[in-house]
Amino acid sequence: MATVDLITQLGGELITYTPAGGVAKQIIALVERDRHPREVQESNGQRFSANTRTILIANHATDGVTTVQEHKDKVRFKKNTYDSAETDFTVQTVLTDDTGLAGGGGAFYLLVQA
Repeated sequence: MATVDLITQLGGELITYTPAGGVAKQIIALVERDRHPREVQESNGQRFSANTRTILIANHATDGVTTVQEHKDKVRFKKNTYDSAETDFTVQTVLTDDTGLAGGGGAFYLLVQA
């Protein structure tokens, strides 16, 4: 089974992925909204919401992406399922880069931040 099929079966949704210096395209991603929404970061004594989410996307030339550039690639999707508008996020970290099995494709598990 291809990774994109698995992501779709798990409840994947269309998001817009824009690689650094590239053209935006819509792909299926599994968006985890409840994992990090209350995460807090500190900088210079100030605390602020990290506005992070994790997403799973296929490592696939047509139905996903084959490379990810941290702090440069962008994604767009609804931050919360009830939002009417989409939010822009920047890829912060590649948490997992799985090349997968022959013929099945792999996946990228990404931490993104608004």
